Formats: sequence, C-alpha cells, structure tokens
Amino acid sequence: MMFRIATSQLRSAAWPSGRSPWTALTTGFSRLAALGGRARPRMGPALFAAVTLPLLFAACGDDASGPNSVDVRVTDSAIELPGALKPGFTTFNISGESEGDNHLLFIRANDGTTQEAMEAGIRANDGSGDSLVSIVGGNGGMPQGESLKITIELKQGIYSVIPFTDEGDLAAHSFFTVDGTSSKTAPPEADGVIAMGPGLTFAVPSGFDGSGTFEVVNNDTETHEAAVVRLLDGATMTDVRDWAINGFAGPPPFAPAGGFGALDGGSRGWIEADVAPGQYALICWIPGPDGLPHWINGMSAEFTAN
Repeated sequence: MMFRIATSQLRSAAWPSGRSPWTALTTGFSRLAALGGRARPRMGPALFAAVTLPLLFAACGDDASGPNSVDVRVTDSAIELPGALKPGFTTFNISGESEGDNHLLFIRANDGTTQEAMEAGIRANDGSGDSLVSIVGGNGGMPQGESLKITIELKQGIYSVIPFTDEGDLAAHSFFTVDGTSSKTAPPEADGVIAMGPGLTFAVPSGFDGSGTFEVVNNDTETHEAAVVRLLDGATMTDVRDWAINGFAGPPPFAPAGGFGALDGGSRGWIEADVAPGQYALICWIPGPDGLPHWINGMSAEFTAN
C-alpha cells in the first residue's frame, strides 16, 4: 500500500519506500498537467477545512431497495459531508467544485484503532500508520464542475475522507463515524463489473462505454484503482506511455475524467457515471515494486464513449 505519484520519481524510475497509503495514492494528474503549463492553485492544509454537516443521508427503508445516499461537496476550502452515518451500502454523491482534481480517498480505521491514532498516522505522513487503516474506495480525479457517484459498504467504525492537493500531497482530512443499527440497504443495481486483477489487468463488460452503474471488484491482493482519463487529440495509451518514458515533454495527452479510486485487494465498490463522447482509458495509478504506476506496465483499458 506504499505508493506516491511524483513526476520527478517517474522520470528517474525510482520510488521511495516507507510511504503511507494516504500520501501514496494521488491522481498524479495535476502533477503531470503542471508540466504542460496547466498548474492550478494549491489547496494546502491551512486552506482546506473539513465541514461537518448535520446527518443528511436518505435511508432507503426496510425493503432494502437500494443504498443510503450522502451528498459530498468538494470546494477549494472545504469538504462538506455529514459527521455521522449509519452502517450499510451508501452512495456518496461527489460534487467537484474545487479548481483542483477533486480527488478523494476514503479510509477506515481498522478495528481497535482510535481516531487519535488514525489522525496521528495521517499527520505523520511517513508510513507509520499503514497498519492502522484500510483503503475502502474513493473517486479518481475529475475537473471542476463534474460529479459522480460511488457506493461503498460502510461498517461500524471511524472513517476519514482525504483530498489531495494539485501536487499530489495530502491536503487535509475529514472524519465521520459509522454507528448504530445496520440499516437494511442493498448495493445499486449494476450494468456490469469492472474487474481489477489478478495482476495488472482490467476486465470490462462487452460494449463498455464508461456510462452507467458498474460494480468495481479488486480480484488481486494488491491495491488498485480504476481511474478514468480522457485521451486527447487521437492519443492512445501507447502515446501516453511514450510521453511519460520520454521525459514528459509537452502537455500530457490525457485529462482526468473521474473513475473509481483506490481499493484494497479483495474489496469492491460501485460507480455511477455519465461519460461525454470521446476516447478514454481506465488506468491504475498505484505503483508496483519498480516504483512506476501500474498503467505504465500495462494496467489500462481503452474504451470509446459514443
């Protein structure tokens, strides 16, 4: 789970050891975009505050007809979401209003870990808290004004939602607790399954065009993600790899377009998205033992949205 996207590290094909999951998982999009002249204002810890809202989720009733629903608003200065939720399948309606990548990581404190210990691990940012948490989902980077829905199964415990700055660094954290009687919920009805692994592979449904509701399953023992990028000006993933290998010369031939964020091995989640027409790819930004993102080593799947 120790990974971190940094252009300087990609250039040198080296990767630091001992990194924590919350610092490691970054979109990398904005770091790479900055090389192409598209740097954006940084959302640093002093500017990014967590706003705890009243309990604003919609329970779906006793017939388990679907998941609970929670609105999450990401701005340049805050993440707005409830501070307490009930157990069960929960859809997070993420609205990206920040000028940054609007990329969120959801982590859960492992049983027996206090919020204080979890927070200390996050703030230490040195890998010391790796064993204290599990990565349960999130969303890939997406432009300002975009939105998507992710669903995860919440269990009783303490959670943190972590955004990242434009440079891929930990910006701030927001905690919420899950407690109470487990509500009778069900996951959303999926149009198909996006499978990650085993190994550096994606498997998508026949005719996949990125739009709809999909279950995302990590069939590997490693952490993976199913981020989505839009391929620009007729580019292919071969062009993207060549651009990276050749020193990131010029603007990147892709743009962030959402997708499902990091997920520990053996876990699952759901994503609902509406993708505009164009050429896209599913990619995994998690680095392997060589320090390079999995997509450079082949973990990508191109698709067309009509």
